[in-house]
Amino acid sequence: MLAVSNEREARRRGAMYFVIGKVAKNIGSSDATGLLISRLAAEDDKYLLSFMLDRLAELPKPPTTAIQPIIDLTRDERWQVRHAAIGALNKSTDSAAETLLIAIVEADNDPYDVTYALSVLNRIGTARSVVAILKHVKSRKRDIRVAAQLALEEITKRTG
Repeated sequence: MLAVSNEREARRRGAMYFVIGKVAKNIGSSDATGLLISRLAAEDDKYLLSFMLDRLAELPKPPTTAIQPIIDLTRDERWQVRHAAIGALNKSTDSAAETLLIAIVEADNDPYDVTYALSVLNRIGTARSVVAILKHVKSRKRDIRVAAQLALEEITKRTG
């Protein structure tokens, strides 16, 4: 972590985050996941944040993982960061992630936010999210409608 925090050049930090994310994915390191999450607050470049969040989307996040920095970024005004943060909740088993995704789906403020949230609920959603998803099964927006239908199918498969 010391090398990443001492590096001034964003491009090089991005390369370091890439290596950390890929190694963490291959060896299943929760320490590396925690490191990437802890570094989110230190970055302000939207492209670098999106890149880090994309790496986090590939990593398992058990309930002990502190996902609050990711949750905070789902409210970012920059759509690139916000959408990547929603995607980074993938593979999270913390109920706070599902609760947030349900809130995004129910708020229905931004169609892209809703589509991304439905996509992640497809993978981590439980029966608890079905009511919120059902609201979008007959959406006029094809992307939302399809994402809602696929999420319902996957949740049904998982929960029986």
